[in-house]
Amino acid sequence: MGAPGYAVFCSRGHLCKSVGHHEIDDREPECLCGSKKFWTQAEWGDDDYDQFVPSTSIGEDEYGPIWDISGLMSKKPVEDSDD
Repeated sequence: MGAPGYAVFCSRGHLCKSVGHHEIDDREPECLCGSKKFWTQAEWGDDDYDQFVPSTSIGEDEYGPIWDISGLMSKKPVEDSDD
């Protein structure tokens, strides 16, 4: 079993970063929409892990697809700052 990959979503539901297995990405998350709060989903799309974000987007805006992150909202954000 290897290191899990993860996806980072902003508070508005945009996918901001996707880090694959065995990759190291220590950049601070950022989103084009300007959001400052981010949540992570480990192994997004892998049925062997708890999925808090459905794999189908719920819409799109000028910054890209929007994902339903309501399942992540009860978790502590990666960056806890004003949005």
